[in-house]
Amino acid sequence: MTTNAALIRRLKEAVAAVHAKDFESARVLLQPVAEACPNDARPWFWLAVASPSADAAIPCLRRVLDIDPLHAQARQALAKLLLTQAASLMSAGRRDQALALVNEATTLTPDTDRVWVALAVVSSDPALRLDALRRAHTINPLPATRAHLLQALVLSAQAVAATSAEGARALYTELLGLDPRDLRAWHGLTDLTATTAEALETARRLLAATPDYDAGRTFLKKAVMADARVLEVEGHSAEACVRWHEALSIDELEIDAWLGLAQSTSDEDEAQRAIARAFDIAPTDARVSSAMARMHEATLDAADLELPDDAFAHLDAGEDLFAAVGGEVAPAIDLQSDPFARFAPAESTASVPPQKTSASPAPPAPVVPVPIAADTLPASNGDTVARDDRPAEDAPRRTVMIVDDSPTIRKILGLTLERAGYKVVAEPDGESALERLVQVIPDVILLDIAMPKIDGYEVCRRIKGDRRTSHVPVVMLSGKDAFFDKVKGRVAGASEYLTKPFETPAVLAAVADACQSVCR
Repeated sequence: MTTNAALIRRLKEAVAAVHAKDFESARVLLQPVAEACPNDARPWFWLAVASPSADAAIPCLRRVLDIDPLHAQARQALAKLLLTQAASLMSAGRRDQALALVNEATTLTPDTDRVWVALAVVSSDPALRLDALRRAHTINPLPATRAHLLQALVLSAQAVAATSAEGARALYTELLGLDPRDLRAWHGLTDLTATTAEALETARRLLAATPDYDAGRTFLKKAVMADARVLEVEGHSAEACVRWHEALSIDELEIDAWLGLAQSTSDEDEAQRAIARAFDIAPTDARVSSAMARMHEATLDAADLELPDDAFAHLDAGEDLFAAVGGEVAPAIDLQSDPFARFAPAESTASVPPQKTSASPAPPAPVVPVPIAADTLPASNGDTVARDDRPAEDAPRRTVMIVDDSPTIRKILGLTLERAGYKVVAEPDGESALERLVQVIPDVILLDIAMPKIDGYEVCRRIKGDRRTSHVPVVMLSGKDAFFDKVKGRVAGASEYLTKPFETPAVLAAVADACQSVCR
C-alpha cells in the first residue's frame, strides 16, 4: 500500500513536471495520488493544470471546488475555462449550452466584468442582456462595455415605447446619464412628445445640459423650425416669426428659416430682405428662385405701369377740332427725339449708345449684391471664374444682351453673368434692344417674350431677319411652359427656351452652349 510519504513525493515530482511543461508525465504521477486522496484538493487542482484540454480540466476544477469551495485559484481558472468553452459552443450554434456555462461562470466570479459581458453576448433575452451590461459597466466601465450598454438601452427604450412612455423615458434618461450627447436619446425623447411645443421644450432642456454641443444646437434649430411651421399653419404668424428669428440666431445660413420668415412676416420690407438674404446664400436653390419670382410678381416695377402708345385711342374717335377750322394741320412732331441732338459734337456713332428720353426719368434701381453662384470659384487674383460655363481665360470675353422689362430680372441675370466672366448689355424692351443692336452685336441674346410694345417673338424675327444679327443665338425667357409657346419660339428663330423662374446653372449652361454654337 502506498504510504503517505510516497504520495507526497509523487505530488512533488508531478508539480516539477508541470513547471517543466512535461504535462504527460505529470498526469501519470498525479492520477494515482488523486485516486488515493479523493478528498484532497491539491492533486485534483494540479491534474487540471496538466490536462490536455479544457474539457478535461473543467471536471477536475469542479472537484476541487466541491472539496474546497473557497479555493480562489480554482474559481478563477474554472470561470475562465467555462467562458472559453462557451465561445466554442456559440460558434457551433449551441447557444443554450453556452448560456449554461456562462451562468456557471457568473456564480464563480461575480465581481469580474468579463463574465457579465459574456452573459450579455450569449443571452437572447433583452432584459437579461441589459442587466448584465449594467453590472459589467459598474464593475469596470470600459469604453467597449459602455458602447454596448448604450445600444442595449436604446433597443430596450424603443421596445417599450409603444406600451410605456414613462418606461421609455426612464431608459433614455439613464442613457443620457452615461452620455448626455447621445443624439439617439434626444431623438427618442422627442418621439415621445405629443406636440411641437413639447418637442421644442425637450430640445431646450437637453441643450441646456450640453450648451457647447454643436449637434445639439442643430437639433434645437430643427425643433424651433418645426414649431414655427405649426404656428404658421395655425395662424399664429407673429409667434412663428419669433421662432424663425430664433432659428436664424442659431444658424444664419439656414435657407428654410429665411424663406419661412419671408412667408410669416407681415412686414413686406422684411420679407424682401429675407428672400434677398436667401438668394445671397444659395442663388441656385430652386426654392429661392421661386421665392424671388413670387416677390417680383407681387411688386410693381416702372415697366409694369408703362403707358401703351395707343392708351387713349379708343376714346379719341370724334371730329378733329383743328381740321374743323379749315386750316392746315401741323406736321406731327416726334416727341421721343432729342431736340438738342444737332448741337452735339460730331463723333463716331459706333461708340455712342442711342439716347432715350422720357417725361419723368425713373430713378436708378438699387443694386442688390448677388453672391457668387455655387458653380463659380474665386481665382487667386480676386476675379470670379466659372468651373464649366465661363469662357476660357485666353478667350475674349463674350457679350450677352439681356432684354427684359423687369428691372429685377435684368439685375439678377446681369450680376450673375458678369460674375461668370461675361460682358453684359441690358435693355428694358424690344424697341431699345433693336436700336442698341445698331451699335453692339452681342454673342448671345437673352430675350423675354412678354414685353410691352413689341413682344419677344417679333423681336426675335427681326433679329433673325437682319443679316448683321441673324447669326446671333437667341435664348427666349418666359413665364410660360406650354408646348405651343416653345414651338412658336423655335419658329421665330430662338435656339433655346428657358422657363421662369429659372436657376442660375441653367442660364449659364444655355449661354455657354450658345457661345459654343457660334464658334462652331
